[in-house]
Amino acid sequence: MTEEHSENTGRLVAIGDIHGHALALHGLLDLITPEPNDVIVTLGDYVNRGPDSKGVIERLLRLQQECTLIPVLGNHDEMMLDSRADEHAEERWRSQGGTGTLKSYGNNNSTNDIPEAHWDFLSRCVPCHETESFLFTHANYCWYSSIGQQPAS
Repeated sequence: MTEEHSENTGRLVAIGDIHGHALALHGLLDLITPEPNDVIVTLGDYVNRGPDSKGVIERLLRLQQECTLIPVLGNHDEMMLDSRADEHAEERWRSQGGTGTLKSYGNNNSTNDIPEAHWDFLSRCVPCHETESFLFTHANYCWYSSIGQQPAS
């Protein structure tokens, strides 16, 4: 989705589930050619399933320097965050693609291999984003939760 973004004369662009596919993200961003006045809303699920979750987060960190990036938290990202402090959550995350995500960070297959900047990026993701015309969520709008309390799945 893209529209002219009247607040700053840039574009408003939404990018859906990336799921560890850094090459696809690079290709899309090459096509979009983000400019400083653009706002890009990414809709979560940056990790799991694809071969390069590390590369996805690294590219999103660089994207923050090119335009306004608003990252929405996805359920796979939330599982990754939860895995850091809870061994049972880590087991669940690994079964949902976390093992492949860890492989993209190196051969140790450990959450300790994930740079602090990547954890920080995920922890700063928002539950949703609202503009004058649009509401951006990861999966669906949860009618029984306030806008600021939307779940990631």
